[in-house]
Amino acid sequence: MSVGPPIIELTAEGVRLVEGWREALERHRELGGEDDAAVRQKVDHLRQRAAYRRRDETKVDPHPANAHADGWTEELEKLPEPPDARTLYRRLIGHRVDTVRGPGELWDVKGDEARVVLDSDPSRWVALDPAELLLGDHAA
Repeated sequence: MSVGPPIIELTAEGVRLVEGWREALERHRELGGEDDAAVRQKVDHLRQRAAYRRRDETKVDPHPANAHADGWTEELEKLPEPPDARTLYRRLIGHRVDTVRGPGELWDVKGDEARVVLDSDPSRWVALDPAELLLGDHAA
């Protein structure tokens, strides 16, 4: 819905522009803030042009995200390889574990799944994906 004076009108012959359509169009532009948007766009464009012209003045910070892009590298501490999930599970069989489904006891390990007897239903074990175990202090 447009607010402001009409620009066109329907007649028996079709559609035609009304008298003073240019002034009406300008009024619509004023009401819609088109002039302000055009000014903002021009200012943004000039700011972007200036930033592009000064792009070589910006010094790249030595940061790991820029490694090799700016010629900067740093020796990073190599972390030890994480233990194999099966090995970790086997060390925890019979211990209490927290899972995303609740606390329980790690009952068995078969293949790539841990079988946990949850406190919420101790009558059966549940097969869990490794991502579902919240190992906390046990991971060390």
